[in-house]
Amino acid sequence: MHRFNPDNRHRLLSEQRYALLPPDRVLDLLPLRPEMTVGDIGCGPGFFTLPLAERLTAGRVFAADIEPVMLQMVGERAGAAGLTNIQTILTEEAAIPLDAASLDAALLALVYHEVGDRIGYLSLLARLVRPGGWLALIEWERRENPIGGPPLAARIPPAEATTELATTGWRVTAQHPLNDWMYMLVAEQIP
Repeated sequence: MHRFNPDNRHRLLSEQRYALLPPDRVLDLLPLRPEMTVGDIGCGPGFFTLPLAERLTAGRVFAADIEPVMLQMVGERAGAAGLTNIQTILTEEAAIPLDAASLDAALLALVYHEVGDRIGYLSLLARLVRPGGWLALIEWERRENPIGGPPLAARIPPAEATTELATTGWRVTAQHPLNDWMYMLVAEQIP
């Protein structure tokens, strides 16, 4: 398991990252509706949180992370942007303090490889997302690249993530290559 060092948090908002993974282009691939409640799980400094909040004009975003410094950055950035529909939530490795079925959807962007018990974590997300809801999982392809990312051994290929999702009650409905080094799976809860 590889863990991102929060001391490098400003790299998560770099121009290079925005060019590589444009939030609007990624969010266009999701079945978002303005009234949804979406959990940005492992939100970091809010790379996707703020663009989500802008789209969810009648909804809200729960920005969840285990690092208080990341949540502080989300709060500061949301305040500066005038976004009032973001609520930050401090999590633990295997616990997210939200009620069951409280989310219409969840986004897990470039953090799945950091989870120790991935099956347990996907099961937790299945409890938090209402029946019929969806999960978007963005991860690194298992190949070398010039831009960094976790060690190759920590990366989870799409087929492996798809199998783990199926094991925990999710069905992959779409797979999108986001660039040469990252992919996104969109999965719905199996009724």
